[in-house]
Amino acid sequence: MIVLGLDPGLAATGYGVVRRSGREIKCLDFGCITTSTREETATRLKQIYDGITNVIERWSPELVVLEEVFMKGAAPSAALSIGQVRGVLLLAASKANCMVEGIAPRSVKLAISGSGAADKSQIERGLRRLLRMSEQIRPDHAADALGLAYVGAMRK
Repeated sequence: MIVLGLDPGLAATGYGVVRRSGREIKCLDFGCITTSTREETATRLKQIYDGITNVIERWSPELVVLEEVFMKGAAPSAALSIGQVRGVLLLAASKANCMVEGIAPRSVKLAISGSGAADKSQIERGLRRLLRMSEQIRPDHAADALGLAYVGAMRK
């Protein structure tokens, strides 16, 4: 089973792709789709849609795992932009007939590090250990997305 994890953001949307074969989970790809604040929001959303559509076409995931939004205390404009990006990502997954699941960031942290309060560096190191990777997983949005894909694959 191939699983695509997505960490939505208007400036940077992270993605991570894993393959689960039996009990083994292997990293296939990770990265980030970035947009410029100089562009109109509609243009940025199209760039994210096109980028994720390319990733979906390249890997043909059976499952897409999106980070559940947790915006306690966040500015309403941040919540709105994350919601817009999530909508674009859901559309891309739906058009490709992928199953979609949401996972809370705390659940990913707990599954990878044993602590729901783990910081980003603990998650990145834990993922490298679990996926037997020597290279660092950068940027942070890509590491978050790869964590989502890993946990999604574990649950299936």
